[in-house]
Amino acid sequence: MALEPEEIHKNWEKFLSLLGKIGGRSEVAVNMAEALGERLALCPASSRKNFHNSFPGGLVDHSIRVLGNALRLKAAFEWDVPKESLIVACLFHDLGKVGDENEDYYVQQKDTYKIQKYGDEYMTSETIKFMTVPDRSVYLCQTFGLKLTHDEFLAIK
Repeated sequence: MALEPEEIHKNWEKFLSLLGKIGGRSEVAVNMAEALGERLALCPASSRKNFHNSFPGGLVDHSIRVLGNALRLKAAFEWDVPKESLIVACLFHDLGKVGDENEDYYVQQKDTYKIQKYGDEYMTSETIKFMTVPDRSVYLCQTFGLKLTHDEFLAIK
């Protein structure tokens, strides 16, 4: 599966619109997303073809679907979870897959054997400092000044 450029753009607009619904933190969240910009909008959600959303725009698409599922679960189980917290936790749970402030986490796979044998479309950058994806997600939020609640921090971790 892949997304057409129009679908990527539509998802990006929806992503930004959802960030506009988190109250007093909206401006910081939108600024972070816009600062990461195209890197975030085009980031894949995984490295392997047979994993989820391993294509340009996959991360934003995946995160929006995670939020949709979380909202359905909230309604079904009548969870007392603030909608704003669900938006933050779901949209940013894999933010670390973008990379750091300057460098991408996922880069095009160079090894044709790995592409053909394993379906590895992407590989992790060899030069970015190691961090787990959840740690990098929380780090990016902190770097851009997005304060997380205790529950949001734990949900992302």
